[in-house]
Amino acid sequence: MVAPGQQIVSTGAFGGVCVVGGTSLAAPHVTAVASVLWQKDRSVSADFIRSLLAFTANQYGEDYEYGNGLVDLEFALSQFDAFREVYAVDADVLNEQVGAAVEVGTLDVNEKPVEEFEGVVYVEGSWAPSKHETLAGNANTNGAYLTSDEMKVLKIGAVAPDTYIGGMKRNSVWHGFDRHVIPNTTRTDYYSNYVYSYVFLTHYAVAAEKGQSLLSVSPLSFSCVSGCPCGGTCTTKIPNAIKDNFTSTGIRYEEDSLQGEVSWGNLLQGNTVTNHNKALFIYGMALHTATDAFAHSAYVNGKRIDHPNADDNDVSPNRYQCASQVAKKLVINASRKQLGSALDYIAISNGYDGSFQLGYLNNYVKAVDVGVYNSYSTFLNKVSQNQLK
Repeated sequence: MVAPGQQIVSTGAFGGVCVVGGTSLAAPHVTAVASVLWQKDRSVSADFIRSLLAFTANQYGEDYEYGNGLVDLEFALSQFDAFREVYAVDADVLNEQVGAAVEVGTLDVNEKPVEEFEGVVYVEGSWAPSKHETLAGNANTNGAYLTSDEMKVLKIGAVAPDTYIGGMKRNSVWHGFDRHVIPNTTRTDYYSNYVYSYVFLTHYAVAAEKGQSLLSVSPLSFSCVSGCPCGGTCTTKIPNAIKDNFTSTGIRYEEDSLQGEVSWGNLLQGNTVTNHNKALFIYGMALHTATDAFAHSAYVNGKRIDHPNADDNDVSPNRYQCASQVAKKLVINASRKQLGSALDYIAISNGYDGSFQLGYLNNYVKAVDVGVYNSYSTFLNKVSQNQLK
């Protein structure tokens, strides 16, 4: 039996969708048809469903190429009741009774012409959620989607902080950790505003897209949060911790005692070094920072989720669902070549179930954009843990 397996719209990365092909797409079609048929009468056997699928398939080619033919749900539903009347477990008996039913007209053979789609305009790749409608249509030129090649570069950037800038506590600005811990101690130096880090990184991405020097990106204005032990110095330390990892030719890596620089050619792993790819890579880094907060700064019943549970999607799974909402916002920003904002975190209100909280999210949003905080303070206060541990 055959089923559609080319130019199939399927789920893609970061909540997007993609146009792909192969048996991994064809097989679910048959499974889905079988499940719909079984809903019609759950008392029938698997062999009945299998036999019905085989009989009602559209026999539009040679059986050595197409088996029983093209699966056809609509026709199978129309023949369900009549086929049930003649069904038999024994194959010879079934064939005899089906033949007799076809001869007298109580069963029909599927001889419908197969509908063909030619000249379909599509782009095979992954898109941001806002452009689902463009998947099989014109490739819109307003920058509201990402191709598979673009998404590949963004994904490379998304893992770069773990690869090149390790240390969740000492490099908190890159890993969504809600406080910066002085190396080789347990003492908090400052509360690390991961909302600011995310937004600031998207400014680097936009600068890269425009071909501007990343060394000249100006820090954004934000305020120190209440209770921060830094004495007001975090407004300088946080942007500097990000700026210090960018060089004129790539980024600076830091892993344990090793330090050095990685060029854009190596960072992009064979992808062409262009302003656009640099921007996508940095958007990926911003995505890492934004979504890591749901692992490293998440609390349940007032207690931080520590490793290894922090990276386990089965531990407070709503964290991952909410992180996906923020990731979607990031991909949209990347596709439109625009800045991120504190407002992007409000996307988690779509699906947040109250099972976890994020460290200082309300205060971090307020420090970056008091207008966003004032508009969504009730939700932000609900989702925030304000005793960092």
